[in-house]
Amino acid sequence: ALLDAMSALRMKADKSALKALLKQMESVNLSSYTTESVQAFKVALSEAKVIMADLTLSESDQKIIDEAVAELNQAYDA
Repeated sequence: ALLDAMSALRMKADKSALKALLKQMESVNLSSYTTESVQAFKVALSEAKVIMADLTLSESDQKIIDEAVAELNQAYDA
């Protein structure tokens, strides 16, 4: 029974980069962005927040988190 419980445990994904990026993006001034850029940024930010809140993500889902970081950075740089 203990072995079954241990094998069912999954290591949580590392969200530290996403957490830091979200904190940084909270204070972004969007006034110099185009309407399209603002919309893309808001979508990426919203998606990143959903991923950050997802407590079911494990190490095997790390790619999802890494992609959210990349997409938010790309939207910010646009």
